[in-house]
Amino acid sequence: DQMKEKFGRVRLSTSTIPYGAKFGVSEEVTTLGDYIDAFPAMRRAANESAVDPTYIFDTKAMVDTHFREAAEDVEVPPPFLRSDAFKDIVMEGAIVRQFYLGPAYSGAPVHFHSDAWNVLAFGLKRWSLFPPSKSFYSKIPAYRFFREHLAEYEPLECMQYPGDVVYVPLHWGHAVLN
Repeated sequence: DQMKEKFGRVRLSTSTIPYGAKFGVSEEVTTLGDYIDAFPAMRRAANESAVDPTYIFDTKAMVDTHFREAAEDVEVPPPFLRSDAFKDIVMEGAIVRQFYLGPAYSGAPVHFHSDAWNVLAFGLKRWSLFPPSKSFYSKIPAYRFFREHLAEYEPLECMQYPGDVVYVPLHWGHAVLN
């Protein structure tokens, strides 16, 4: 409710996968308030007819513009990940803060990148992790992947709860289901 009240008029892109337009998947622009209001309908559609819900995954609009103060409150890297290697990354300005939000059954398909630590503010996330030797990219929306394809793989899995930080090492593949 607080997020909707403060940022409800902010316009953001949504897609069934993060950065949909970069992968040839259609995106829709909506306000954050309208998107949050649509959560119950998206959850019902996903549950009843296996429709992939959309997901907000944003760097510029929310973090750089609207969440700047909140983002500055997060220590980068967190104290438990401090090392000389992280100090070099921070000094070079390579830290990217991202904002993601979605209803139940939304999430990110399998992908990999550099080290990342993910803080969960609300809800639950199911993580499937693949070591670098088994990492891959997929454009299959998270709910469909978890429902139809996960059994083909043997990922490491965990649940993330509010306040938990999940650290994903360099090149580890991962998929996330809200």
